[in-house]
Amino acid sequence: PGRIDEVVYSLLSLPILVIAAIRYVDRLLSASAFCCALSIVVQLVEKVPGVAIYVLPYAGMAFCAAVYLLIKRNDGRRDLRYWRDQFGVLELLSILVFYASGNYWIVQNITAYLSGLEQPPLNWFFWLFTFAVPAMYLYTGLRRKDRLMLDSGIACIVLSFITFRYYYHLVSLSWAATIGGAVLFALSYAAIRYLRRNTRPFTYEPEGKISILQTAGEYLFEQTIAGDAAAPEKDKTGMGGGAFGGGGAGNDF
Repeated sequence: PGRIDEVVYSLLSLPILVIAAIRYVDRLLSASAFCCALSIVVQLVEKVPGVAIYVLPYAGMAFCAAVYLLIKRNDGRRDLRYWRDQFGVLELLSILVFYASGNYWIVQNITAYLSGLEQPPLNWFFWLFTFAVPAMYLYTGLRRKDRLMLDSGIACIVLSFITFRYYYHLVSLSWAATIGGAVLFALSYAAIRYLRRNTRPFTYEPEGKISILQTAGEYLFEQTIAGDAAAPEKDKTGMGGGAFGGGGAGNDF
């Protein structure tokens, strides 16, 4: 009964979040609506006995693929231009969650939680998925001149190496970081060589439009710098009660 209540709550919350996201043109509400819809799919699949561990990852992939294709189909519509930023948020979430749905570490932990099995069914498929999907993201980003897909592919490649490192300690951490950096350098070099032969859609000049990942990175950077900044030292020589310049009997010089 508790699980049914959670599904009901999610079903009641979803239309409210969707309407609010459309009405207020809010990216956070759009992300909340996406997460709410995803939770409904997960909870419904999880309730099917004996099927969840086999279907749950593919259900997440299918949901994200449907959202992504729906966004791409309506991306160029002029009557929806006011919600373009919201579409960008949903596109980013669908790309990242699609990868997370098949990442071996996530699937293995969900399988262990639901059934107690140490390895998920078709574990070789999820290992292949963990490394093949980021490569597909990079290729798609370069072919379609899609900055969001390209940045997501780079991030997912890093997560793929972290996932592999979590299970297999073939070399020390320093060597693993060195090898990973060399691989990323080789990929960057190959991408630059490719882009030099296809210079028309690409440029080194800064874009007028800032992507969502760039906005998030700038925000985190600003918060980090602001948090590390030292607080200004209090002036103890000014006029005030008890300090050096005041008329009181304080012990501050």
